[in-house]
Amino acid sequence: MIIDSHVHFGPVTDETHLEALGTKMLDEMDANGIGRFCVAVSGLYPGTRQVDSLATALWLKLRNPQRVYVFGGLDWTGIAEAGVPETRLTSQLEMLRALGCDGVKLLTGKPDRRKALGHALDSDVFEPLYSWLERESVPCLWHIADPAEFWNPDTTPEWARRNGWWYDGTHPPKAQIDAEAMSVFRRHPGLRLSLAHFFFASDNLPVAQQLLADFPQIRLDLAPGVEMLHNFTRSPDEARAFFIEHADRILYGTDTGMAAHSTGPKRGWMVRHWLGTNDTFNVPDDPFMLPDERPALRGIGLPADVLQGLFAGNFETFVGAERPRPLAPEAIAAFCRNRIATARSRGVDCPSAAALLRELA
Repeated sequence: MIIDSHVHFGPVTDETHLEALGTKMLDEMDANGIGRFCVAVSGLYPGTRQVDSLATALWLKLRNPQRVYVFGGLDWTGIAEAGVPETRLTSQLEMLRALGCDGVKLLTGKPDRRKALGHALDSDVFEPLYSWLERESVPCLWHIADPAEFWNPDTTPEWARRNGWWYDGTHPPKAQIDAEAMSVFRRHPGLRLSLAHFFFASDNLPVAQQLLADFPQIRLDLAPGVEMLHNFTRSPDEARAFFIEHADRILYGTDTGMAAHSTGPKRGWMVRHWLGTNDTFNVPDDPFMLPDERPALRGIGLPADVLQGLFAGNFETFVGAERPRPLAPEAIAAFCRNRIATARSRGVDCPSAAALLRELA
């Protein structure tokens, strides 16, 4: 059995779209041999209006309680937007736990979100969040920085520029974001973290090696960032040795997306084929990986026992459970009513929360 530790579901336009998207997600997971999967909810950031991403994920989990994990996201608008009441971070975390979420997703380290929030990752503003996560030992998927090439207009791939993922002098540089994160790791060594996209350290495995040595609670996920596989392809023997040495610290993930962020259907195949074979093969068609002028990928052919941990066991150890946490219907109903009211106050709909309420009834 394979567990995909990093997928996204939504956004949706209406309840018909929600139903269709749910079917598409399950079909894609089935086609890739995925037994269980974790929906990561990015949260609400300044400048965004979509408010029902968490409800969308919870709807999918309610429909598939034995198969779907949810890492909930937070509403960050109060931290950066003048005139918006700030909701205490710890209150939101307690709410996510009460709903039945299996963990927390943070996108605060992505350069555009880091810029929008206006606070360093190690700012005291976020201290209650880190302290709560560490104290309660709740697993957290954290996206920190982006590929180094995204700060250079000459090296940013066309597909990344098309999606707005390139950064100028108004964004904190990668070295600064990484340093802020390392400060958090040192201050809170008990944080149970999976660092998305291999912490964007695939081009510098000694950095990844030291990170795992210094912080035993940290894992790295394999969701592409296709630059990761290109970097490993340049040094396949070094990459293979790293994966074998740290076989219990790496999680299989694909960053599969739906709707407006739809990824290509062979993304999961690409990661698995790279892990399990020594083949040389082209990057499959995917709007978040192509066009890209770099050469073909070469797999690292890992042993079966290493693959077994990467594909399932490591995630189960990370979340501390072989099955998703049960949802709490009363808490979810109250959450949905609040989300619908919040959406109306912002002049938008919340179809997933409405559908979730009906599903509970």
